[in-house]
Amino acid sequence: DNLLETIRANLSPSGLVILSTPDRDIRSGEENLCPNNPQHVREWNKKEFSKFLMSKGFNVKKQNNVPISKQRPLSFFAFRYFGLFRKHPVKAGGQRVIATLKNHQSN
Repeated sequence: DNLLETIRANLSPSGLVILSTPDRDIRSGEENLCPNNPQHVREWNKKEFSKFLMSKGFNVKKQNNVPISKQRPLSFFAFRYFGLFRKHPVKAGGQRVIATLKNHQSN
């Protein structure tokens, strides 16, 4: 809440904000409401995160899944180039949102 207030207060009327967070449905499952990472207060699915941002004064322009990986570069190389990429534990476990201030209309 505090972070979004600060962003909203400092974002220019025509500015864009890009936010990313884990996608709970992909990483933990739809029914898991307790984050696996103890540093996370909450993890959102796409619908919840979009609705939350709109309630805080933002207009979600685009939302999509993005890869999250804590793999070291050598491990990633092995996954990608030796055919193990499909076995990567989290291929698209994050979500990215591009948003504007709610009152701003852009194309």
